[in-house]
Amino acid sequence: MSKSNRLLLIGSQFLSKTADELSSAKVVLPWLLNGVGIPVFVSGLLVPIRESGSLLPQLIFGPWVKTKRHRKTLNALGAVIQALSILAIALLVFQSTSPIVLGTGVLVLVLVLSLARGLCSLTAKDLLGKTVEEAQRGSVSGLSASLAGVVTLGIGALILYRSQLSSDVYFVLLLTAGLCWLLGAALTSRLQEPASETESLDNNASQNLLDTLALLKTEPDFRRFILARALLAGSGLSIPFVIILAQRTHPDSFWGLGAFVIISGIASLTSGAIWGKLADWNCRRVLILAAALTSISCLAAALFSFSSNAVSMLAFFGLALVLSIAHQGVRLGRKVLLVNMAKGNRRTDYVAIANSVMGLWLLALGAASALLAQWSINASFVLFAAASALSITFLMSKNKD
Repeated sequence: MSKSNRLLLIGSQFLSKTADELSSAKVVLPWLLNGVGIPVFVSGLLVPIRESGSLLPQLIFGPWVKTKRHRKTLNALGAVIQALSILAIALLVFQSTSPIVLGTGVLVLVLVLSLARGLCSLTAKDLLGKTVEEAQRGSVSGLSASLAGVVTLGIGALILYRSQLSSDVYFVLLLTAGLCWLLGAALTSRLQEPASETESLDNNASQNLLDTLALLKTEPDFRRFILARALLAGSGLSIPFVIILAQRTHPDSFWGLGAFVIISGIASLTSGAIWGKLADWNCRRVLILAAALTSISCLAAALFSFSSNAVSMLAFFGLALVLSIAHQGVRLGRKVLLVNMAKGNRRTDYVAIANSVMGLWLLALGAASALLAQWSINASFVLFAAASALSITFLMSKNKD
């Protein structure tokens, strides 16, 4: 059963990560929106909406999830909703709607997608903990990320052969993403999942919420994890600004989109399995290394923004690569650390609290950085660099993991 579950999880995670890459709110959607003249502020909101929308509701989802003995059905449902949302975005692009309609429609659909993504996030960590041994969890997640990188590389290479940027390019990318989520849902539904202990819904929902949030006060290791994760948000939020800066500097470079997609694939391919192995050894050190890479890269991006006209496209590619590798480390390291910190329904509580708190933080930080970038992209990069450096102090504190 264990081997079968590992293969199914690798397959479903691979398809989900591939879908994420092909519909990336950090690369594909910002390039699309910026290309039709939509303000930087709107593009800057894509990642915060996608992330906070998937994280904020998890304290509400959590008690409901704990009433279910099996979580794979909920995970598959979330994947199907993501597929339908991204297919709707593809239709908007294919119909060549006005910039205002396209921008508004994409933001609304990204919000719907993110809510479904939250359900998947909450249940995926539980499924990983229930169906895969602790010493293999990092490797499963890392291998699936690397496999997704191979596909992303191929897609990026195909884009490079396009002679012009037209709506059908985006339609094919987003259509493929939707199909990947549907196939991933099919694999998830075949997992041999042990039954979970269930808890009934209490009528006093507000008291249950307060009791769950009390874990932030009573468990210092968990609290330090939350603080470090919040400060590491720049590893993902900074990448769209690099894309926008590169497109502004080289507006006629269509091959830039294909190259950035390839870069995202290279980051997943080269770093996913390595980060996974390192996380099985020490996931906290993975986060420290990723934090250092993020801080250094954001400082470099700040320097680029001062003299962007003199910076070649290759320099932007290199910067995006390092940031993408760092973000892979942040995502994988925090996932394994959180799964290992608790067991059973306590793991569901940890995930719900961590993600809901992060949802609030990302919404605030994302809106602030988007407004800041409208005035000065350089200032946003400096903010992300400082926050990532500060996260290291919390990660170096004594933990139980």
